[in-house]
Amino acid sequence: MTASDRPTVDVRAPNGGRIVLWPAMGTQRLPGLSRWSLAAVVTLAVVFLAASVTPLNHTDLWGHLYFGRWIVEHGRLPPSDPFRPGVGVEPFLNVPWLAQVLGYLAVNTLGLEGLVLGQAVLVTLSAAGVMLAVRGRGVPAGWATAAAAASYLLALPVEGTIRPQLFGVVAFSATLWAAARLPVRRHPLLWLPPLFALWANVHGSFPMGLAVLACLAVSETWEARAAHRTLLAACREKAVRRAWLALVASVAGACLNPCGPYLLLAVAGFAGNGNLEGISEWRPMVLGSLSGVLFFGSLLVTALLLRLSPRRISLLEILLFLLLATASLSAIRMMAWWAIVWPWIVAPHAAAVWLLYRRTRPAEAPGARPDRRAAFARLLAAAGVVLLALWWSPGTFALLAGRPRAEKSILSPDTPIALADAMVSQRLHGRFVAPIDWADYLVWRTGGSVEPLVHTHVHLITPTVWGDFLHIRAGSPDWLEIADRYRLRYVVVRFAENRELFGRAMRSPRCRLVYKDSRSAVLEIIPPPL
Repeated sequence: MTASDRPTVDVRAPNGGRIVLWPAMGTQRLPGLSRWSLAAVVTLAVVFLAASVTPLNHTDLWGHLYFGRWIVEHGRLPPSDPFRPGVGVEPFLNVPWLAQVLGYLAVNTLGLEGLVLGQAVLVTLSAAGVMLAVRGRGVPAGWATAAAAASYLLALPVEGTIRPQLFGVVAFSATLWAAARLPVRRHPLLWLPPLFALWANVHGSFPMGLAVLACLAVSETWEARAAHRTLLAACREKAVRRAWLALVASVAGACLNPCGPYLLLAVAGFAGNGNLEGISEWRPMVLGSLSGVLFFGSLLVTALLLRLSPRRISLLEILLFLLLATASLSAIRMMAWWAIVWPWIVAPHAAAVWLLYRRTRPAEAPGARPDRRAAFARLLAAAGVVLLALWWSPGTFALLAGRPRAEKSILSPDTPIALADAMVSQRLHGRFVAPIDWADYLVWRTGGSVEPLVHTHVHLITPTVWGDFLHIRAGSPDWLEIADRYRLRYVVVRFAENRELFGRAMRSPRCRLVYKDSRSAVLEIIPPPL
């Protein structure tokens, strides 16, 4: 009889009989988790919960959903901006069409709670991708978990709601994992091309992933050349060939989209659109903002870690650091990508500093085995944490219980719900001008019966229309003449930013107030006499 076959309990029953319990399984066969694996599960559960209680923002989310509804209803991609069929637009290129369709199907099937669940899942997948990418660099699980938490906190100011960019963020973290594994493994060559084919149809950020692979190829080539002295000998290295092959295959995969290779050129010139200067997230990074504090703080941490780290700084780390830091300085929105690549760069150095300066601990006794019962208990605890996260998440609880929450509990406080209700009840229709971040929601709620002069997709708007919109928004003396030029029927004002416009409209005999609340108003513009 072996030790594992011995009875675990041998007692006397009340009637004097003997009770013997035999183990059904040896403890050495019990599945289990390490302490840091449990910490990773807890971290991801916290990220899921935090993302699930974040309100749905009122900005371009609704525009993307409207695009998705149009594509599903018409069975094709729109040839022009469906928001504004009567106003001249820039050349139309609807890159994230697949993400828009998926978003519309989610809200059409599960309601707003489906969007909440989708946001939580994508944010959690992004954090899990960062963990996997950092672990791929040989970093201990504890530091990979810390890297995922840091990534989530850095991205909070710019990733407040579900949008096609979240799909790109998940794909970006997967690309970093591929960059860590390509020098020693071939499997990324199999899944990178399909990943980029999907990425190119859900969001226009796929060049960020191609840039990572390009940096990897240059880095591997440079370091191999330094070791072999000649470029020809360097190109014979497996890591070099894999890196360049991955880049070429990924570019080919990105070309599998409705626009083909032209998409690469179109997306490359997107940031040069002059209208983006009027959008806060496309403005340069400033220290006074929360994103600025987090960004410049991360730079200080990087400088300290690299000063103390005994680990060699690789060319790939330098290239990615310079690329993403420069991009983040030029536009706040690029902070989403910095939040992923920064932990990937600094986590190995943080782990090296810790190993160098921490107090030494006695080594484990030779032949010591892990406590399988404790590992199994941690596995049960992890399962419990996951179940609790799903239960405490408002979105998943509402879906499981079949009791969706009220719209006000899901949407951000600044969403013009009452204003949209009034426009629907009064059956307003026609062209209107409104704050950019409200226009998409108003179009979505009215089913497209109202047509905005400008909405959040400002890259689709000609410079002339954009300039006229800014004049109207500022309440310029000639605002009514501009409104007549575009045959505007309504003007929606937000008192916090359109006081001058509201005052001029109220003093005009050609404007009639049709709705007003504590923060907004809708005025009808009476057509001029013939």
